Amino acid sequence: MSGNITMLLGLGSGAFPAPIAYSTGAGASSIVAADFDGDGKPDVMAATGNSLGELDVFLNSGSGGLLPFSPYSTGASPNSVVFGDLNGDGKLDAVTANAYFDSVSVLLGTTNAGFGPPTLITITGTPWSVALSDLNSDGTLDIVTVNANANACSVLFGNGAGGFVASNAYSVGSGPSSVAIGDLNGDSLPDIVIANAGSNTISVLQGTGFETSDCQHNIQLAVRLLSYHWQT
Repeated sequence: MSGNITMLLGLGSGAFPAPIAYSTGAGASSIVAADFDGDGKPDVMAATGNSLGELDVFLNSGSGGLLPFSPYSTGASPNSVVFGDLNGDGKLDAVTANAYFDSVSVLLGTTNAGFGPPTLITITGTPWSVALSDLNSDGTLDIVTVNANANACSVLFGNGAGGFVASNAYSVGSGPSSVAIGDLNGDSLPDIVIANAGSNTISVLQGTGFETSDCQHNIQLAVRLLSYHWQT
């Protein structure tokens, strides 16, 4: 079953014209924008949920539009995607959370905005959302997932070559559905914020380098919280 993504080009006045739809290989569940081919123009990547899953990469046409997508298999149906340089080669790589396959997929970037085959890493508990940050200050990006059926947050430390080693899991509120990372208390260490849709809370994990036990606070919300975004 095919799907689509929709783009609205800003007019500079806060208004937008009619949306433009671009077909995807299947129903899109998550989307990010970045310069994947290094031409100085933002491109688009959509995680799509067919039976095996894929990332559909739309390169910028240079005239305000997108070129037809190139598909890259994730090996499992994804529902969240993030990007970053995982192996220090100057190319953007991608990580997806595959909730219904209890895994994350790591796709290393190649030339011309391409991606290599996926490496699947098992994470139990339905990993629903994923984020990247250097949690232990070693200069390498690490993976953070929130696991909806385990009420937990998992941390996987990067090895600098695109591989990852599982570390601790941290208990959070019920039904975690979204994760964001930023320095919340000005100590230059990344903290983790998690939206818990099942318990109407957000959880804050204060970073200590994430090598020792971390302080967790659950903050009660008056309404059902489905998503929370922290911007640094």
